[in-house]
Amino acid sequence: MKIDSVFLFKAIQECENIFIFNKDKKKKQRYFSRFFKLQHDDQSIAIDFPYAEGYPHKRLLENDPISVFFHTAGFRFHFDSKVKEEIHFPLNVGIKIPALTIVYPEEILDGNRRSLFRMAVRLDRSVKVKYVILDKEISDKPHVRVTSNGREYEGIAAMMVDISENGVAVEIKRKINIQIGDKLKLQFRLEEEDQKEIEIKGIARNIRKLPGSDIHICGVEFTTGKTTKNKKALRKIAYYIMSRNQENVTFFTVNQIVSKNPIVQRIVDNEITEDLLKMLVSKELVLTQEEYLEGLVYVLKIEKFKARACEVLESIPIPIKEKYIEKANANHRVAYYILQEAINNSNLKIIEGVINNLYLPVEFLVEIAKKGTTRMLRMMLENEIKLIVDPEIVEAMEENPKATTSIRGKIQNLKDSYLNEQETELISEDEVMEGVSDLIAVGDVEEAGITKFLDGDKIRAKALTTLEKINRLSFQERIKLAFTGTKSERMILTRDRNKFIALSLIESPKISEDEVLLIARNRNAPKEVLTKICDNKNWILNYTIMLSLLKNPKIPIIKAPDFIKKLNQRDLFKLTTDRNIHPVVRNLARYFYQKNK
Repeated sequence: MKIDSVFLFKAIQECENIFIFNKDKKKKQRYFSRFFKLQHDDQSIAIDFPYAEGYPHKRLLENDPISVFFHTAGFRFHFDSKVKEEIHFPLNVGIKIPALTIVYPEEILDGNRRSLFRMAVRLDRSVKVKYVILDKEISDKPHVRVTSNGREYEGIAAMMVDISENGVAVEIKRKINIQIGDKLKLQFRLEEEDQKEIEIKGIARNIRKLPGSDIHICGVEFTTGKTTKNKKALRKIAYYIMSRNQENVTFFTVNQIVSKNPIVQRIVDNEITEDLLKMLVSKELVLTQEEYLEGLVYVLKIEKFKARACEVLESIPIPIKEKYIEKANANHRVAYYILQEAINNSNLKIIEGVINNLYLPVEFLVEIAKKGTTRMLRMMLENEIKLIVDPEIVEAMEENPKATTSIRGKIQNLKDSYLNEQETELISEDEVMEGVSDLIAVGDVEEAGITKFLDGDKIRAKALTTLEKINRLSFQERIKLAFTGTKSERMILTRDRNKFIALSLIESPKISEDEVLLIARNRNAPKEVLTKICDNKNWILNYTIMLSLLKNPKIPIIKAPDFIKKLNQRDLFKLTTDRNIHPVVRNLARYFYQKNK
């Protein structure tokens, strides 16, 4: 579209971050920056000094051609420009930081072609993609078959690289037989437990060869056909990406990038001037307390500013540090500094935050076990699951001179009960089939918000195969599987009667609401596990989970009155005549049913 200065001015005000790509064919580089100001007098835009992604990187120089990408009003745009000059931009009175001016663009282009989330395939398993080239001349390709729909090439295997709702990238480790513009039919399984392959059509949009190898990466755009099969495939892909996106954010990946503020990024990359460092340790920059925390931790490695950085870090309010340590994407270097400070100052709230943060590495808990006070060691013992999963924490606690006789006694009991080899009970096939039948019953699936993609008989067959594998595992292997296993494996483990395995499942960051529903329905579930479900506000918002807890005779009775009040009249009436629930719950249901009449 043609340049609208009002639109560009609004975009500059609204955009927090922008991406810049240089146009050097030999070394293409991506940079991060942000808009500062639209300067009408010389037809330029002031931007924060760009910091490069990766290392080594090329510095942007005067007259370098660039492409700038930005988001505004929910849409993505980009324009071509070039670097004008380096400046010092006044952020505040008396404060100037390095910046660039870029030439005012002639045209702004729509950049929404790849606006959907693109997800890399999980590393714990590979996804094979079979593809067939459609509608091609048969003379130059082998393995041709003729179908009622026209000519097709026999399926050839490739490996998936990433996938979005728009398309997929595949890796072909052979002489490539695809050309740009080819129509393809793809078949693949996204979930390991899927019995039926997704089948979808697409068009090859780009092909590139990886340097120094015979590997080609082919990008395929899905065609949005009107057939029911294509629509179902697209819907299933969208559901998969949505669920895996959430998993990736919360479990598979830990964001080790600190604040998006370019100043903090330059500190991390050791590309900051001495003048700016002086302003940082004097707190003269326009940064939030959290940004100061992240930036100053990285300044500690600079001997000249270390002492002053320590003073400023100590002055940062404790609540900022307590909140930071609870973040799933807390930078590990910053989190480690906060942990050391908490151990030295005996800040138990931060220690508790570290113990409860599932996304911090086990080394953090080992550090508490080695250097912590007696009170901290007692706090560690309250989380027996982590001690069972990672025995090195227990070993470090035993070496800590502050471990009292009672603490050592509890450690020994833990080792005798769980860390030594012990027999595990076989999980009953009947119990597993009962849970699986509950899950695939259409009404329950809809209430739980689960899409029913698979055939019931095939789900049962897969469950039996997984059950045989789990029944061969030791106790500790089951505990670890509860944290790291696939969804089907966790579904089977919900039927294990050991309370520590059930607690491990509940504490796993990967657990989904349909798995919680199975545990809530399980009459053999330990009371401690049901209490944890009751205390989780997000799970209780699910009406089916709340109702299942009320139907479970082991429900913590103190929670029942709050749940009963939220039931509709139909479910209240059913509870009044249910002889399998807790008598207190039944009496409460009668009271509220009569009251609401």
